[in-house]
Amino acid sequence: MARGVEIAYYEFVYDGHPAEVLKGLQELKSKKHLMDVTLVAEGKEIPCHRAVLSSCSGYFRDMFCNELEETKKDKIEIMGITSEALQLLVDFAYSSKVTITTINAQPLFEAANLLQILPVRDACARFLADHLTPSNCLGVWVLSHTLACEELANRSRAFSLRHFPMICQHDEEFVQLPGDLLKMYISDDYLNAQEEEQVFEMVMKWVKHDLRQRKKFLKEVVEDIRFPHMDQIYLMRSVEADEVVMKVPGIRDVLHEARMYHISRGEVSSPRTRPRLAYGLHEAMVVLGGTRVVNGEYNNDVYCFVPAYSQWSKLTSLPKDLKNTVEYAATTLNNDIVITGGYWSPTAAWLYSTQFNTWNKLPPLSVGRFRHKMATLDGRVYVLGGKNPRGSLQVLPSLDSVEIYDPPSNTWKPSVPLLKGVRACAIATCEGKMYVIGGKDTDQTATDAVQSYDPVQKRWSFRTPMPMAESCFSATSVNALIYAVGGRFQAIQCYDPNTDRWQELAQSLAPWDYCSVTTCDNKLYVTGGRVEDKVKKGKDTVQCYDPANDLIELVHPMPVKLFAHCAVTILKRRR
Repeated sequence: MARGVEIAYYEFVYDGHPAEVLKGLQELKSKKHLMDVTLVAEGKEIPCHRAVLSSCSGYFRDMFCNELEETKKDKIEIMGITSEALQLLVDFAYSSKVTITTINAQPLFEAANLLQILPVRDACARFLADHLTPSNCLGVWVLSHTLACEELANRSRAFSLRHFPMICQHDEEFVQLPGDLLKMYISDDYLNAQEEEQVFEMVMKWVKHDLRQRKKFLKEVVEDIRFPHMDQIYLMRSVEADEVVMKVPGIRDVLHEARMYHISRGEVSSPRTRPRLAYGLHEAMVVLGGTRVVNGEYNNDVYCFVPAYSQWSKLTSLPKDLKNTVEYAATTLNNDIVITGGYWSPTAAWLYSTQFNTWNKLPPLSVGRFRHKMATLDGRVYVLGGKNPRGSLQVLPSLDSVEIYDPPSNTWKPSVPLLKGVRACAIATCEGKMYVIGGKDTDQTATDAVQSYDPVQKRWSFRTPMPMAESCFSATSVNALIYAVGGRFQAIQCYDPNTDRWQELAQSLAPWDYCSVTTCDNKLYVTGGRVEDKVKKGKDTVQCYDPANDLIELVHPMPVKLFAHCAVTILKRRR
């Protein structure tokens, strides 16, 4: 060819080639030409071409291209799938088409996943997600969870949670759930069970469907039933009357927790006490009073924070007698809020009704006090410690006196005094006992003492002291552990009453001297605190600590900067 002559070219693409190749392969298959392997499922034989199978299936590509034992066989048995599903997938390999129906979708999905024919697997997943019903959703969830198809598993699980009332009417799949998935299912806050009694009855159906094999799972499953939200009569007549349930190790402690929750919600906190969203209730944190600047601005408003919404709102204002006062104490009683004392109103006692949004005056305290603490135990309110504001602040001794408010009689009664008088201490109830931690004693010095009160024996006792002496801090309990925060502690201090030991956990993210803490949704919410500078201003920070993973994070700040305030938790109806 002469130099300099331009070479002409034309690239021809025949658009019909893929279709004609498939058509040719189908013809070879129908006439059984060049067949080199036979697949077998449930006894049915399906002749095929290795090359065709390998071109669209990762399973067969690995089998035939890696010199496995099957490469030498003329017949290969495929276990774990139906013959119908295998036939449909072989036909797809030769035609690029498959018909998915409500009857074959699940076995076809399972077979396509095994043989790694991804287009069919994904098409089946979409089809199943679009055709979920109360009678098939649990089966789809189990299958997709087993096959690690995350998107379908999430959609089918969400559907099954939402349609729990209908599933109770179609319980064929429910009683077939594996134990681990049953536990996951009933522990979910989003389970649409408007009555916890229904959850209990479905769990017992599951157990009794195969009692011999399943009773060993009962303890683990029962722990996720929210007995505190059941009717008390139902607990007595149906739960406590069930011989199978009452043989479960630890069930009496679980039912005792439920009874205590009915007596006083504020003193019990565990995953079982958290309301399901279907109840129409949320746990909400309430912040009351406090100071914005030392010797200055006081907060006379009450604010509410619902973690589910991450939003603050004003709940109410303090009653007239408590406005512009400081260093009172607060606790909850049957979802209402009780406030006592304070420097300017040392004997005052008020109850805020969360149902009616009203303040009601209670009988005055027998002993006026401020910088004291309150807790609710066995349905009665305890007020203890603090100072009586008579005389010079510098010489006032710390009180050791304890008073109890009895709701039925609407009276305050004296109780067993503390072993050591304290003020500015921390307090928490846990497992039916009350713990008074640290504070300042009568010598104006901080103490590391831990005083425990047993209401059955009506006796105080000392427990293992804190790692360091401290005052002006707060404590709360969750899941049978007590957590102390604030003061000079750089990290959360955790006390286990069962082992009588302390340990140090997550570091604080913001100053928390004079902070307050409460438990909400099984997490600790540490609010406010004071910065030790010339002005000594309050902080608006909210630090959320999750005991499940030992992580602390800053969440939505308070609407005002506060310290020396109170924080409690109530149940609030969803908007």
